[in-house]
Amino acid sequence: MGLHLTKAFDAPGPHPNGMQGSTEGLWILDQGNNKVTCQSYSDGAVLKSFDTGSDRGSGITHSGTHL
Repeated sequence: MGLHLTKAFDAPGPHPNGMQGSTEGLWILDQGNNKVTCQSYSDGAVLKSFDTGSDRGSGITHSGTHL
């Protein structure tokens, strides 16, 4: 049994460096533009996006309430 990788959609920024799934969608932290976006699981549409104020952030987690 081998692995099969399928590309579902592109990340919204130039250098994604953290992902976290939630009930809202897939949260992606981008190290290049310092933004966090939430993308739809079904089609990759950006549901939410905001600046983090970080400098080359790395990693992201979701507590159920906070990122």
